[in-house]
Amino acid sequence: MWFYRFPNIVAATALAVCPVSGNVAIALGKTIRIYAQTASLTSPFTCFLEVDSYFDVTMLSLCLDTLAYACAKEMQVIRIDLRTDPARANGASGLSPPRHSN
Repeated sequence: MWFYRFPNIVAATALAVCPVSGNVAIALGKTIRIYAQTASLTSPFTCFLEVDSYFDVTMLSLCLDTLAYACAKEMQVIRIDLRTDPARANGASGLSPPRHSN
């Protein structure tokens, strides 16, 4: 068993873990950080991507390349390109546009 403390997490509002990959999504108000697993024992996760929302996120779900996030009145679902090299990612490069429902 190992223990890892995610850096710079002050007031998380929601948390999700992908049951397949083990990647982690943490919501901090209007920002969602997605952490990908690495092979390092000293730092087993790296912040892969930050997603900004226009509402405070209180619910999260993460499975493979799909991230769903919501508040009491709204939900957004996006697809994330996990093949993007994190060193080259710049906020939106790994995202597909959100799908809006009527």
